[in-house]
Amino acid sequence: MKSITLLAFLAPLATAYNWGQSCANETLDSATDILSASCNIGDGLGTFQTTSLDLNTCLAYTSDHKIAYAKNGNFSTSCDNCELYRLPDKTYGECCGITRPWLNCTCTDSTAEVALNLDGIRITNRYGVLTCP
Repeated sequence: MKSITLLAFLAPLATAYNWGQSCANETLDSATDILSASCNIGDGLGTFQTTSLDLNTCLAYTSDHKIAYAKNGNFSTSCDNCELYRLPDKTYGECCGITRPWLNCTCTDSTAEVALNLDGIRITNRYGVLTCP
């Protein structure tokens, strides 16, 4: 019974894509839209390695003026001047200091800058390597 309870508790974590909680020192090259970070490899020793991911392989600019997950979406054909920053988590930010990585861009046909919580989409840290399955 204990293992079933544990699995029920861990199931949401497997699909949350919270790479921002296991990676640090993330940067974005706004000319190439390459996200780089130092990510925990999951060896239990706290070992981190540098990894990078071309966000064009994960994101698209949609017809409803949003940046969203899309395999090979090439969002940079419609968006530029992107910046990466962290904001406090809505639930745990104030009490626990948890922050989430956000992307902010200027996109075509949008009257305002477009923002996206990068922890809320399918970017994952797989043993120290950023991917978007």
